[in-house]
Amino acid sequence: MEDQKPIMKNNNEIILSIIIPAYNVENTIERTMKSVINNLTSRIEVILVNDGSVDNTRQMVEKYSNEINNLYIINQNNQGSSSARNKGMSIAKGEFLYFLDAGDLIENDIFKKALEILKNDIEIDVLTFNSQTIYEDEVDFKLKDTRHVDGLNGKFSRDSYLNQNFWNLTPVWIYIIKASLLKNNKINFVEGILAEDNLFYTNLMTKLSFIYVLPETLHSYIIVKNSITTIKTKEQNKKFVESFVYTQKYIEQILKEKDKESDILYKFINYRLLVAKTAQIIYQENQGLLSQLIMAFRNKVLFNRYFLGYLKQKFKKN
Repeated sequence: MEDQKPIMKNNNEIILSIIIPAYNVENTIERTMKSVINNLTSRIEVILVNDGSVDNTRQMVEKYSNEINNLYIINQNNQGSSSARNKGMSIAKGEFLYFLDAGDLIENDIFKKALEILKNDIEIDVLTFNSQTIYEDEVDFKLKDTRHVDGLNGKFSRDSYLNQNFWNLTPVWIYIIKASLLKNNKINFVEGILAEDNLFYTNLMTKLSFIYVLPETLHSYIIVKNSITTIKTKEQNKKFVESFVYTQKYIEQILKEKDKESDILYKFINYRLLVAKTAQIIYQENQGLLSQLIMAFRNKVLFNRYFLGYLKQKFKKN
């Protein structure tokens, strides 16, 4: 099904590339595209990678070629979201990149606000903002929770940011990233694993110099009932375990290059290693603990209090 010929109508100088991987999202892609259209200018391009969809995703996306001037549509065989994102990165022309998942929503003027900040300070590598999680049931949309940067506002050095913030803001869709940061440091999405944002986030934090926190809720993460997010099979759990084993080994390699235990970056990477190890146990032994794990990951104190105790008990039994 390989078809990499882009649909594009305008080749003005591009400042931002929005990259959207899409797989069998015929029921949700329309709301995402409408929220994107509300934010477009002549200097923003949209790269949508159809990752081997077998429903009507391709046809639904292609109708937007008449509404979006700078639109690339890439059709490839199913290779996973990491491959789709990497494909989008490989052709992106923007000075900055934003990764948006099909089905999610962005607020009006998100890019106007962000790009104004980024254009006025060349030191900023990454801009981050708040997101809210919404559960979609048969009747309505219900606000579930928010994922945010508590009390932060403005520009921070990497170490200053890590000193003040939780260490689990992994979703890639809360970051607008300078493309040169990824290119120069060869940062991409590891293909063939699940929860790939974990490694991407770790690599991103180890390489950036300055980050800007915009304390506004500009993104909505929509959890669709009966999706892979809400239903986990034994086979999927096995794949998650394998993915976190890979993540553990990768982060262990990063740690070998860091030898200052007092350094905040060392502590952050070590914490991400602990997250990978704990996730393996949760997926292997008790899926019912997963929701508690996710909640605890957002609070280091809670994590240390609850899950370190759980790990001690686990290893003591062995």
